[in-house]
Order: sequence, then structure tokens, then C-alpha cells
Amino acid sequence: MTRTLFPQDRSMILAANKWRMRVTPNPARDQLRVITHLPMTEIMGHIVLYNAHGIELERTRIHSGPEISDLDVSKYAPGLYRIALFGRYELLDGQSISIVR
Repeated sequence: MTRTLFPQDRSMILAANKWRMRVTPNPARDQLRVITHLPMTEIMGHIVLYNAHGIELERTRIHSGPEISDLDVSKYAPGLYRIALFGRYELLDGQSISIVR
């Protein structure tokens, strides 16, 4: 599920020009909240979740500007994963996350 930020959510985006993606909580149990700030020069982008073997598990489309996406990770086994933010043509940000039970 993806939604555009409302004014009350903007407090969660501090110094947005210094980062492109934040993921909370990490480690996660059932839900991941991905806060992105896709540059306005990008028309759209994707959040992609990979397993430890580099296999794409999930792809979520996002639009330019600040956005919050909630990902249900309860269907994935505990372990180490990689989440990446892609613009139209390139990787913009990425980080490792852990899923625990």
C-alpha cells in the first residue's frame, strides 16, 4: 500500500534532501514502513525487496516526492533481506534489513 504524505506526516521527513529512503522498524516482524523521497526529476520509481540470494520478492511503484509505503513482510521467513529504491534508470538507495519472529 502506498500513500502520499499529508501535512502531519511531514514531520517524519527531516532533511529529506540528504537521504532518499528510510526503513522502519529494522529488524521487522510483520510490517515495514518505507519512507521515500524520490527526486522531482524522476517521474516514478520502485521499491524492490530482495532475499539474501538476490531474488526479487516484491516490487512497489512510487511517484516523485515524499511518500510512505507499508510492506507486509509477514509472509517471508526470518533472515536478511535487501531493499532498494530505483528511479527510472538507476539505483538511488538501498539497505539491508532483517526479518525476525
